[in-house]
Amino acid sequence: MREFYTISLDGGRIVGTASLFQGIASFVMKNLIAHTFAAALLAAPALAASGWHTNFAAAQKLAVEEKKDLLIDFTGSDWCSWCKKLKKEVFDHAAFGEGVKDKFILVELDYPSDKSILDEATIKKNAALKTEFAISGYPTIMLCDAKGRPYAQTGYQKGGPEAYLKHLDEKRKSRALRDEAFAKASKAQGEGRAGFLEEALKVVPEGTLATLYKKEFDELKALNGKSDLVTTVNSATALRARRETFRTFFTGKDYEGALKHVDSVIAKDKLEGEEKQQLLYYKLNAYMAMGSHDDALKVAEEITRIEPESRFGKGAARLGEHFKRIEARKAEEQKNESDAATPCEGGAEKTSSSIQGKIGFLVIAQEDAEEAQAGKKEKAKAPSEAELKKGLAKTSKELEAVRKKINVDHELWENSEEETEVTKARIAELEAALNNERARLKKLVDLVARIEREHNADHDREELLRKQLADRKKALAEFDSKQDVITKLEKQAAELRRQAEKLRKRAEELRKN
Repeated sequence: MREFYTISLDGGRIVGTASLFQGIASFVMKNLIAHTFAAALLAAPALAASGWHTNFAAAQKLAVEEKKDLLIDFTGSDWCSWCKKLKKEVFDHAAFGEGVKDKFILVELDYPSDKSILDEATIKKNAALKTEFAISGYPTIMLCDAKGRPYAQTGYQKGGPEAYLKHLDEKRKSRALRDEAFAKASKAQGEGRAGFLEEALKVVPEGTLATLYKKEFDELKALNGKSDLVTTVNSATALRARRETFRTFFTGKDYEGALKHVDSVIAKDKLEGEEKQQLLYYKLNAYMAMGSHDDALKVAEEITRIEPESRFGKGAARLGEHFKRIEARKAEEQKNESDAATPCEGGAEKTSSSIQGKIGFLVIAQEDAEEAQAGKKEKAKAPSEAELKKGLAKTSKELEAVRKKINVDHELWENSEEETEVTKARIAELEAALNNERARLKKLVDLVARIEREHNADHDREELLRKQLADRKKALAEFDSKQDVITKLEKQAAELRRQAEKLRKRAEELRKN
C-alpha cells in the first residue's frame, strides 16, 4: 500500500506518493549540487561590476550622501526562474544601469538555495531584512527613500529595460503622494489627521505597516481604529500569526496541540464562514499527518457543509472524495492480504511475514501462489543486459514524463505568479490614480468654496451699492426740490433789489429837491 503525502495551502493541495516525492527531490538536489557552486563563482564578478550592492547598511549610507533612492532586489539567484528572467531581461542590460544611475542606489539581497554562496553574517542580515520588509515571494523589488522606508513595491515586468524604467518612473510618483499626505497630516488634528495618515499609508507596501511604518500605523489605529486600511491590515496580520503558530505545531510534530489550538481559536473568536473553514483545514492536515483518515474525512465533510461553494468548501469536497478512495483501496488491499494468507493449491503456504510489507506483500504472495500451482520453486534469475537496458530506457522515459509534468506545473505556477504580480501592479496604479483624483477633487472643492465666498462678497457689495444709489437718488430729489425754492428766493431777491434801487433813486431825487 502506497503512502500519500499531502501539502495544503489555503485550500489547495499537492498529493503524491512518497517514492515519487523522494525521486523528484533526489533528482533536483543532485543537479543543484552539481551546478550551483560553479554558477555562483561565475555570477560574483558580474554582480560587483554591475554596480549592485549586497550590504544594505553601506548602500543606505551612500544613498544619503548622494541624495538618491534605494532600489532593493529580493531574489533567489540560483533557484527562482522569474528572478533569473528579470536579471537577464532587465538588470544585466547597460540601458538599465544608465537609466537608474542618477535616481537609485541598487541593492541585491540574495536568498539562494545553496547557502555556501553567502557568508553566515550576510545570511542573518538578509533574513532580518526579509522580515522587516515583509517579503513573501521572489523577485520582490522595493523602492525606498534614503532612510530605507519603502514607497512602492513591484516585481517582474515584461518589455526589457526601457519598459521597466518607465514602470519605475510611474512607481516613483508614489513617494510624492506619500510625502504630500504626511505633510498634510503634520498640520492636521483628529479625523483630518487620520484621513491624511490613511491616504499616505495606503500608498506604501502593506506588509511594512507593522514594521517600517509602525509609528504612523499605530497612530492611525488610535485615531480611527475602524478605517478600511486598519481593518484590512488587522485581518491579514491575524492570518499570518495563525499560520506561524500552526507552522510551529507542525514543525514540532505536535499534531495534538494543533488540534486543540484550532478548537480553542474557533471557540474564542467565534469564527464563522470561510474563516472557520480555513482554521479547520489545519485540523484536517493534523489528522492526515497522524494517519487518521477517518477523522480527516469527518473534518473535510464539516468544512464542505459550512460553505460548499467557497474555495475551502470545494477543496474539502475534493479531499473528501480522495479519502474515500484511499479507504476503499485500503479495504481492497486488506481483502487481498487476507486471501493471500490462505494456503494455495498444492499445499504451498504464504511467504514469511518478515517480507509482508505494503506493496511487496501482495507481489510476493502472488508469485508464491503461481509457483505452488506449477509444483516448483526456481531461484530468481539475474536479469540480462538487454533486460537491464530495456528497464533503464523505460525508467528514463518515465522520468522524462515526470520532468515534463513538473515543467508544465512549474510554468502554470509561474504564470499564476506573474498574473498576481501584474494584478498587484495594476491595483497599485489604480490606487495611485485614485489618490490623484482625490487630490484633484479636493482642489475643485477648494475652488468652489473660494468662488462661493467671492460670490457672496459680490452679492453683499451689490446690496450696498443698491442702497447707496437709492440714498443718492433721494438726496438728488431733495436737492431738486430745494433748488426750486432757491430759484424762487433768488427771483424775490432780485425783485427786492430792483425795488431798493427805485427807493434809492427816489430818495436821491428827494434830497435834490
